[in-house]
Amino acid sequence: MAILSAPGDGGLWGGCTKKEAIMPKESSAQRSKVHKVMHEAKEGELKSGSGKKVTSHKQAVAIAMHEAHIPKKGGRKGSHAGH
Repeated sequence: MAILSAPGDGGLWGGCTKKEAIMPKESSAQRSKVHKVMHEAKEGELKSGSGKKVTSHKQAVAIAMHEAHIPKKGGRKGSHAGH
């Protein structure tokens, strides 16, 4: 039986968690977009596509992720023309 990692070398995932090893971090532009949208939601200024105010935290997160072009699962999307 082979040893996958020696003690003290950061383990199988190289010193980071399994989630960090699989999912790349978002860019600074994506972070700032999410921050801006979540701030709008907290202030009660965020509106859905139909024009109604967003009251659900989950819906606010979904809108922020969509506007920042962050998929539900996986890594970053490529650049989009016109955005």
